[in-house]
Amino acid sequence: MFSKKLLVILIPLVICILLGILYPLASQIQGFTAGVLRGLLIGVGMGALLPLAFSSRKQLTANSILWFPVILLVILITYQFLTYEKLLRIPALAFLNIQNANSDQHMIEMSVLTFLSFIIFITRKRS
Repeated sequence: MFSKKLLVILIPLVICILLGILYPLASQIQGFTAGVLRGLLIGVGMGALLPLAFSSRKQLTANSILWFPVILLVILITYQFLTYEKLLRIPALAFLNIQNANSDQHMIEMSVLTFLSFIIFITRKRS
């Protein structure tokens, strides 16, 4: 019993320490993928801390409505990547285009996407 509680605390902390080591390495990358990679690392770190916030999976409830923002964020990031690479340009969606490839916009979008994906994964119904 004690070892299971210890693992619930230690594993997320080890993941966060590893992400803290990897984050400066990801910050050295330039371009569109830099923000996406940093956001992915932040989202994984936030998701790894979820077991520390809730003592049981029953306390962390989510329903299928979380799939909607996840799908929208995937579409948004894909569209921004395609416009950045000049593969797709839709004038009506010009306000979604990125201004600077090194902006933190991608990092925020990707961290929210990863965090929501963690919540969906943790609260999925197991058969």
